[in-house]
Amino acid sequence: HVFHNICRHRSLQLVRDSCADLAQLTCPYHAWSYSLSGAFLGAPYFSGKPGARIPKEVSSKLGLVPVRHHEWFDVIFVDLSGTAPPFEEWIAPVADVFQPFDSTRLRLTSVNGYEINANWKLVCENFLDNYHVPFLHSQTGGPSSAVNFKTLDLSEDIFGFTLPTGEADKPKSLWLPHLEVGEDLEDAQFFFCLFPNTLLAITSSWFQVISVQPEAVETSLEFLGLYVVDEVPGEGQIEIERFSKLMNHINQQDVEILDSMQKGAHSPATAESYSAPYWDKPVQLFHRRVEPTSEGIVR
Repeated sequence: HVFHNICRHRSLQLVRDSCADLAQLTCPYHAWSYSLSGAFLGAPYFSGKPGARIPKEVSSKLGLVPVRHHEWFDVIFVDLSGTAPPFEEWIAPVADVFQPFDSTRLRLTSVNGYEINANWKLVCENFLDNYHVPFLHSQTGGPSSAVNFKTLDLSEDIFGFTLPTGEADKPKSLWLPHLEVGEDLEDAQFFFCLFPNTLLAITSSWFQVISVQPEAVETSLEFLGLYVVDEVPGEGQIEIERFSKLMNHINQQDVEILDSMQKGAHSPATAESYSAPYWDKPVQLFHRRVEPTSEGIVR
């Protein structure tokens, strides 16, 4: 269930932390209560008398207000406007790319959270910036891998890039099982932004979902879920843990860089930054999507 996080009386925020261990939700202001399925349970002294029952025609209208949503790879996509196209239609461009990859064989192996001292848009831009990978994350491959990329502009909200031959200059991992996707996709890697704040990586041996959550103008939370193919032999679990630690280390490197990027954004010289046309197209697609919605918003 997904609901607007407000009490139906004075619109107080109901939940500030996880409610996984709660049996019901109770507003701290006037003690109106709700079930976890959103149903209105009661409001003490509603009519000024203890124990007075609220007429059903009133109580039936006081449940939490639902939000249109869809769950996909453990990420909950919400439509606060109520006017978005059907999720299956919206996700179709990337679903078509993912179709050869048998998602039923993927399992979630780790989830890591990060506090980032940067605006959420910088976090998304960094994910779409393939240029930095061989220099900041040299353990993932060198420039000859990164330079062989192709920008993907699938829809107004879905864009990114692909490395058709993956990490071409790095020895292939023999311990991670691969999905059977055909020779043309066996080494390919795909990186997408699902605007505004979901980031997606697809390969034949691992799959990554990142949710970026704005906290303030210059702070964000990031949650990274890593999936691997389920057929891993017993001794392979050690390698899975090693791979998970490697991905965590790579993300920690990005966290440090993003802190510096946010600080640098305050310099007046930022207005004179120069684009690298060969590399910056995926980031420019993100800018294209942000600009119509960011009027009056401080970056």
